[in-house]
Amino acid sequence: MKKNLMGRVLATALSAAMVVGAFPAMDASASGIEENAVKAATDAYAEEVVTVDAQGREIHRQGDVVWGIVPVSEEEEAYAESYFAARAAAGLADGELSESVVNTTDTAFWKSMRCDYAYEQADDRLKAFFDRYEAACLELVETTSDVDEVVVNISDLGYTTGNIDAVWEACQAVKISNPQYYFVTNWMSASYSGSTITYVYFPLYNEFTSGSARVAASAAFKDKVNSWTSGATSGRLVDREKKINDVVCQNIYYDYDSLNGTDHDADYSELDWNQGAYSGMFDGKTVCAGYASATACLLNRVGIESLNITSSDHQYNAVYLYGQWYQLDTTWNDGDGGSWSYWLFNKNDDTDTS
Repeated sequence: MKKNLMGRVLATALSAAMVVGAFPAMDASASGIEENAVKAATDAYAEEVVTVDAQGREIHRQGDVVWGIVPVSEEEEAYAESYFAARAAAGLADGELSESVVNTTDTAFWKSMRCDYAYEQADDRLKAFFDRYEAACLELVETTSDVDEVVVNISDLGYTTGNIDAVWEACQAVKISNPQYYFVTNWMSASYSGSTITYVYFPLYNEFTSGSARVAASAAFKDKVNSWTSGATSGRLVDREKKINDVVCQNIYYDYDSLNGTDHDADYSELDWNQGAYSGMFDGKTVCAGYASATACLLNRVGIESLNITSSDHQYNAVYLYGQWYQLDTTWNDGDGGSWSYWLFNKNDDTDTS
């Protein structure tokens, strides 16, 4: 919801991963971030409202931010087994791109919108998870395969049912670091053999399970990104950032209908439609998570490292400029009606005197 950011502590959406030691806390002395940022992030993560519906779907909500865990069907497990068996037969290792994707997909474009901060801080196991998720998305983003979900093989990475939260935290970390894969929902599930987690599943939005529809959407997404970043690919970083703030605020409105529950149906693949970049960039309206995802895509594309961060009920952006992390909130900067401001633009504990 659009409401006051309590204390405006930089609590990253990677907070859950930091809690279990996958990532260190950002250095407060170097970044201007409060020293208790990890604790604040942990508290924010713990404030989620979790419900389980009649279908067994575990729904996590923090204000407008929503993600969830869904049961795995036998059909999904069978698909994963056959898919990775076929890859092995073709001599493809986990995380390795197929020759057709290497030859036809604009991988450099899609990779340019990821944020590498979490990856650079991760241990080898989590880096492998990142690499495999990215490869799985690249296998789909410009290819015509009809699929229902992105599947990642983690059977050899040591994730177990005894610490399933580590899997969900890793899933959120790779998702937040890769907002450009617009076709992937915020839902996830996992299958296991004995105590070993074998596969992780990320369902696609219904609109993008068709390969031909996804290819068309990806082409449109590329055109939109290139159009919205035009004029922001050179010059001072802060000037590029301001242009991205302006173009997001100029073209996206806050989706009050969705907030009131009158937009989209209750199908789990649609419940979080406004959590991704596509909703704002193509519907012209979204909520805070959609604003932040679109902003992160565009900033990373023009060479400014950015990722989504989450407070107890709001999502906005962390932006890395000139050796410091700052906060940027295009949701709040957007005045709707074609006006915008710089109310939360490059604020941190060093710059905020309010």
